[in-house]
Amino acid sequence: MTRASVKKGAASEVQKHAEGQDVYPLAPSDFRCATEFLAAEHRRQSALCDLLEQVCHNPRHGIAEPILAALHEYLGAGFALHIRDEEEDFLPVVERRAAPQENMRKLHAQLAHEHEVDLKIARDLAGEIDCLSKHQAFRDPAKFLADSWRFAEAHRRHIAWEDSVVLPRARRCLTASDHEQMLKSMAARRRA
Repeated sequence: MTRASVKKGAASEVQKHAEGQDVYPLAPSDFRCATEFLAAEHRRQSALCDLLEQVCHNPRHGIAEPILAALHEYLGAGFALHIRDEEEDFLPVVERRAAPQENMRKLHAQLAHEHEVDLKIARDLAGEIDCLSKHQAFRDPAKFLADSWRFAEAHRRHIAWEDSVVLPRARRCLTASDHEQMLKSMAARRRA
């Protein structure tokens, strides 16, 4: 979604999200397999990127407190959990199970680098969203805007790669036992 399309469709998107669709944390135990859970998490992350851009368009008006809380949870904690799900459970198993010619090791390294960069930006953004939810001034408004746009754009591209390249490979090579173990580990991480 481009910045222009966010402006045009922002009201309906915020309304959709405000009604509780797409933005609240998911439970791994609600899914049969890890790839379904990660795909659902990616849809949630895309919706949250839409909302982050909406905050940039109008940071002081029209963003409901539950939406700010969902953004803060995601940027401050949920995103880090998702990265751990992928880095500690999902990607290593897919890398081991995939055929050598699929070059999963190189792809895993690239995704891990992107995770590291995006996690730092997400944590900075969480602090700014916290200020906004407390009706305080941004610490650095220009940085917030630049980081928000950069995070949303980079993260959508990252999700697109995972959805179009990694998840299909995982669906081909993961076993039922792999899925079961990953979902248990992901659920335990959320209980900790």
